[in-house]
Amino acid sequence: SMRDVMQLREIARLGTEGVSLEGIKRILHLENQVAALAQRVRELEHALADELLARPGNRIFAGGGTGEVVSLRAGTRAQRNTQLVVWRPLDHD
Repeated sequence: SMRDVMQLREIARLGTEGVSLEGIKRILHLENQVAALAQRVRELEHALADELLARPGNRIFAGGGTGEVVSLRAGTRAQRNTQLVVWRPLDHD
């Protein structure tokens, strides 16, 4: 895979810079650990955002342009629909 190719290039680069095999192994392990932790942080951020939205009292409801109920975060406004509709009365002839 492309990830494997990039990792092999990194190993070759570190080796030419004089890093020992044990050092390369440690660097790769730490880089993988950082990537896994960054992914976990993203997951926790999403879970926190979902939890904050789900708490009673923290959600605000507004009426949408077509009458639907829209859930909003505190401090935000519903998007306004600025479309224009031309009304012409029906002729009753």
